[in-house]
Amino acid sequence: MTLMETLPKELPSLPDLRVYLRHIGWQESPPGIAGSFWAKGGVRVGVPHDEEDDPDVVASVIQRIAMVERVPVREVADHVIYYWFDVTQLRAANDYRIISTIPLGAAATITSSARIMFRAAGTTSQRERGEIAGNCRQVAQCEIMNGKSHKY
Repeated sequence: MTLMETLPKELPSLPDLRVYLRHIGWQESPPGIAGSFWAKGGVRVGVPHDEEDDPDVVASVIQRIAMVERVPVREVADHVIYYWFDVTQLRAANDYRIISTIPLGAAATITSSARIMFRAAGTTSQRERGEIAGNCRQVAQCEIMNGKSHKY
């Protein structure tokens, strides 16, 4: 499998890579003509100033970061891509035994819990509340139940 096959189809931009590196503790050296070196733990990785985000260049930088951080290339790419997203990962109880499917009851519980979480988030987005006691906007409730999106 080649490097490009292990990466997502849409690669992150070089500015996003710089933000990610800064976030995980890399230190940027003063920039040069073509780019700047980023250092962590005595290791340096070059990140170019290339504004066109050449996929081969971005893939190469991600690969070098992954080698230094000792994580899979895909994991680094995903962390950079989803850096600005609030990602929630749901798991079924005892899913360490489950390979590709989960029991219907567990799936129903996850779906129900996710719906409640979205409802609470939608309700509190209108204004802060200390407690949500079934008192949410009807429009939001209908949209959540029907899986629809609505512009306000």
